[in-house]
Amino acid sequence: MLCEVRHEPRVGVDLEDLSAAARLHPIKALITNASCHNPMGDCASEESKAALVEFATANDIALIEGDTFGDLVFAGDRPTTLKAHDQAGIVMQCASLAHYVAPGFNVGWISGGRWHEEVERLKAITGVANATLPQLALAEFLESGALERHLKQLRVTLWRNVEAARGEILRTFPAGTRVSSPEGGFVLWIQLPPGHEGIDVAKRAKAAGISILPGEIFSPNRRYRECIRIACGHPYDVLRPAIRRLAAILQR
Repeated sequence: MLCEVRHEPRVGVDLEDLSAAARLHPIKALITNASCHNPMGDCASEESKAALVEFATANDIALIEGDTFGDLVFAGDRPTTLKAHDQAGIVMQCASLAHYVAPGFNVGWISGGRWHEEVERLKAITGVANATLPQLALAEFLESGALERHLKQLRVTLWRNVEAARGEILRTFPAGTRVSSPEGGFVLWIQLPPGHEGIDVAKRAKAAGISILPGEIFSPNRRYRECIRIACGHPYDVLRPAIRRLAAILQR
């Protein structure tokens, strides 16, 4: 059974909501991302991260941390992970280079905590092994020190893309549209005004050659039906006409 727990911007998992859910259901695991949240783009506070790990440890709940966008924070130091607060092996951290170094390689890793041996066993059963050559190429890239230089440039580029796309959406989408203000990553979460369904907008956008995600796929309870998620990883000269086509679709 899937149970949805509320996310609070700049806080992360709402512990009161999680505690209430734990009283009703035998929760075994919680999937979350605390840094550059997908799709909101915010980062949980250090206090919130520590409190979540403490709660999970006390209640024997495995935390599956998706740390895909943490390296893409726009300003300041890279946010710490839930794993950094973990003393009991309760956090299973999952990360990848696919979103910001080598999308076609699909190379990532898991730090499995107390379940690491079981994770390795299941990986061997289901996937046997990843291709060796891409891993060796990425290992050499990481060892060279080039990653930090790459990330420094990429963060600026993504910040410019996201801010420009956000401004264009607020100028061209219907009145009443609300747009997230992410701290990192490259996605925008958009709440459309009443009368618009995210799934309908996504279908019409696809017919126009534009790929977006409807909000309800981010909720097991099919909430956020009035929301959509837009990725801003392409150059802005590609994003801008796509945003304007979306705006025209929404005005029909």
